[in-house]
Amino acid sequence: MDKISHIKHPVSTCRECKLYNSCLPKSLNKNELNRFEKMIKHKAPLREGEHLFRQGNSLKNLYVIRVGSCKCYSPTIDGRQNISGFYLPGKILGLNAVAGDIHPDSAKVLETSSFCEIPYNDLRDLCYQIPSLQKQYINMICNELLDSQALMLISSKNKAENRLASFLISVSQRMKLRGYSCTDFNMSMARIDIANYLCLANETVSRVFSRFQTEGLIATKGKYVKLLNLHKLNELAGIEVPLKYQESV
Repeated sequence: MDKISHIKHPVSTCRECKLYNSCLPKSLNKNELNRFEKMIKHKAPLREGEHLFRQGNSLKNLYVIRVGSCKCYSPTIDGRQNISGFYLPGKILGLNAVAGDIHPDSAKVLETSSFCEIPYNDLRDLCYQIPSLQKQYINMICNELLDSQALMLISSKNKAENRLASFLISVSQRMKLRGYSCTDFNMSMARIDIANYLCLANETVSRVFSRFQTEGLIATKGKYVKLLNLHKLNELAGIEVPLKYQESV
């Protein structure tokens, strides 16, 4: 995704972070925010291919992506991967481990990325003490459920072009919500991973990408993608574009 210059110079406070309005502490007052920030740890950046956690690890921390991106996957018996999601800046990782205190999947870094590390037990205790933090925490869990439902809807589409259009629009909307361009971005995930996520053959995804370029819907160069015709992509995805969204692109 977008390369962000502060990866070597992490923000000192949550309020200075570009992702503040989509993250856990956005509803806290000054004193509450100070208490929240005291428990946050800033991990050293991880490089492409490194793991944030692995399937079967005990839940110790939740992680918010500050810069970069990850994929979550479960390894199969025959050595393949079942990819359950791609995560962009502002997303919280590890929530699906809360029920059993064990990570049910692995999180692999797709590009040089940095994270805020939140000790889970400390967060749970602070949520009991600060109702607004508890509410935001629940909201983020609900958003994860919505994302899972969105994946089911994408996978249920019959045609490959509908699935890929839905995926591109999903990435576009997530980038826009975080203050980045919704039409120009780097897609750090490999085509083979996108195919896995969409339950399609790798060759099919490559063919549809090429068709979209030929039809003038997108332009690509390496992992860089430019969406040229959002209206057509929305039609293929089966999404009715809200007026506000139309005017902003």
